[in-house]
Amino acid sequence: VRHVDNGFGLVAASACTLRRTRVTGRGSHHPYFCREGSHNNLVDDFTIEERTTPAPANTQLHGINVEGLSSYNVWSRGEMRMGTFDSHRGLPFANVRTDITVNNTGRHGGDGAGGVA
Repeated sequence: VRHVDNGFGLVAASACTLRRTRVTGRGSHHPYFCREGSHNNLVDDFTIEERTTPAPANTQLHGINVEGLSSYNVWSRGEMRMGTFDSHRGLPFANVRTDITVNNTGRHGGDGAGGVA
């Protein structure tokens, strides 16, 4: 996908596989995310490209995100040219990130004005 604020999102999803995917373009807040009780999903052979334009002022970049009681999700064989491993809000647990090259330019956690992370 290109030029998105939020790329591939799994919301209340189970047993889904995303394979050979790429997020590219002007930038994004959550290139990949699992939230609201997403369980047992696989993201394999993925790429997050560097932004093609500077980030807007006062915005955050996460990378691969998990939140909201999501569990047993796996990210594997990835290349993150920007972003970070982001776990926040709502007690996500037992998620795995493996065999991923990361240019750690992102920030984990929610907006400081958004309440308890």
